[in-house]
Amino acid sequence: MTAVHELMSRRPVTVSPTTSVAELLSLFGRHGYNALPVVEPEGRLVGVVSKLDLLRPFVMGRPRPSSVEEVSAIAADIMQRKVVSVEAQESIIDAGRLMLVTSLRSLPVIHRRSRSARPELVGMVSRGDLLRGLGFPVKGGAHRSPTRARAYGKSHR
Repeated sequence: MTAVHELMSRRPVTVSPTTSVAELLSLFGRHGYNALPVVEPEGRLVGVVSKLDLLRPFVMGRPRPSSVEEVSAIAADIMQRKVVSVEAQESIIDAGRLMLVTSLRSLPVIHRRSRSARPELVGMVSRGDLLRGLGFPVKGGAHRSPTRARAYGKSHR
């Protein structure tokens, strides 16, 4: 069976834990993704920040900010820390089952150097990638743009 690493986008757009809300808004606008993986400089996956997470300070904040400049939050403040991910060597069937159970549009693909090692982000895999791997023609995806990140999906805390 095909492994996830054979279909994933190998260089997804990522952000650091210190990325500002203003920069997150810019990245979401520029790339059109629904979420981005948050990684430390050495590549360790520490979270995912979604548009829903970004919306939270503007609708739940007290006092409610009237502009982006009023939001002092950074990615680490609003990101989801419990990340649903898939190992690079797992099968696309397992990844598909995980997407079905969680309703996620895509998954961060990780690699651990050992069982106790922290997860390193090595790519992203989307629903479209999996469908193409199963032999169904779907436009877009990793085969057309290796640097394209995928929308992570809705928040799961």
